[in-house]
Amino acid sequence: MSRQQRVVRTAAATRRDRAVTVLAALLLAAMGLAAVLVGPRAEADQAPTAEPAYAPAASSSPNPGPAYPAAATATRYRGLAFDVCTAPSRRALEAWRSSPYGAVGIYLSGRNRACAQPELTAAWVRDVSAMGWKLLPINMGLQAPCRENKRKKPMKPASAAASGRREATEAVVAAKNLGLLPGTPIYADIEPYDSSKARCVKAVASYVSAWTRELHRHGYLSGLYGALSSGLADAAKRYNSKTDARPDAVWVARWDRSQRLTGWAGVPNNRWSTSQRVKQYRGDHAETHGGVRMVVDSDSVDAPVATVARTYPVTSVSTLNFRRSPGTSAEVVGSAEPGAEVAVVCQVAGPEIEGSRVWDKLVDGSYVSDAYVGGGARKPLPACSYPVQVLTSGGAFTRTGPAETTPTAAKLPLGALAWISCREGTWVQLHNGLYLNRRHLAAYTAPLPNC
Repeated sequence: MSRQQRVVRTAAATRRDRAVTVLAALLLAAMGLAAVLVGPRAEADQAPTAEPAYAPAASSSPNPGPAYPAAATATRYRGLAFDVCTAPSRRALEAWRSSPYGAVGIYLSGRNRACAQPELTAAWVRDVSAMGWKLLPINMGLQAPCRENKRKKPMKPASAAASGRREATEAVVAAKNLGLLPGTPIYADIEPYDSSKARCVKAVASYVSAWTRELHRHGYLSGLYGALSSGLADAAKRYNSKTDARPDAVWVARWDRSQRLTGWAGVPNNRWSTSQRVKQYRGDHAETHGGVRMVVDSDSVDAPVATVARTYPVTSVSTLNFRRSPGTSAEVVGSAEPGAEVAVVCQVAGPEIEGSRVWDKLVDGSYVSDAYVGGGARKPLPACSYPVQVLTSGGAFTRTGPAETTPTAAKLPLGALAWISCREGTWVQLHNGLYLNRRHLAAYTAPLPNC
């Protein structure tokens, strides 16, 4: 970021695998620290459909939620990351196992992406994800008309919204080509600009709003990278806008070497407050890990990261049926023979089979019991969940049960992401087992099972 022509040195050795413990009971408290791997589709032509869209009364809101398809889920990561202009080699990322980092930023698209990307392929994503690396996708699209870096192509104020939609569409295509599933965030890189110029600020607002809506239309999350002096501060000022769509997560550039994700000047702590922040706390510098030297930026992360599938063998002794929902009474929509591989996206709780209540969701949106899928009970997979922003202006209290008479718990402020796992009438259960009435949420589509 801000250094597209950087020379990155890469090389050799090992594996990072920070598996999330599968919770046999509910799989709802998992933080989504998923290692990921691209696998083949299974019976995609018989994929179950998503639950109907939920649209609250204020469906004309400027902040529509994502339209998650059946294969979607979202993944969170909390820890350190680094970003470089050119994606590092597999050997370099193996060597950096000894580093404190668990995620890497990748420039997947954008009209101002100046780096060659010889490594960045679906096979690379599969391989580095299998090492345990999480991915933070970045789009280096058009920049503000009053940008500081005049070498980068600017957006035109009159067509800023159209440019934002076009960049989002191309970013989604690039993400899909790499095997990054819906539910993945893509962070728009908006470099510093002169925020004293109202016409420029308005153009950026139109661009980011259109970027967000278009990503949501495809089932992806919207991220924004920027400086506190311009992009992020301006986004915080329009947080309560009645016309502009709000990104789901933000990534600030502030090279003060502090890893704190709060206390950002101009960005109140109740903005993007629930696993929605990344901070680039140190700029270009060289580090050596595992004998390999790279020039990187360093980041602190508590935010959504990319989701892809991981493949495992079928271990049943006979044909394994794919079900439309978790449970042996659900409709059969496909099957696989023993020894075949299935591509798993995430996990949910369901009826117990062979001592396991864990069910695996496949890339076609169907389900199989984890008892018949190899890889062990501690697969590094996220719990299936679907983040949607809170739209109630004063925030919304979560509750211990699906009724207004149950005790209140934590309050989610406006714009916070509610990570939904399942539904119960007009209520949804979140990743932490608490409940929220759907009237507080943006309109969304999601493949939600019944709780």
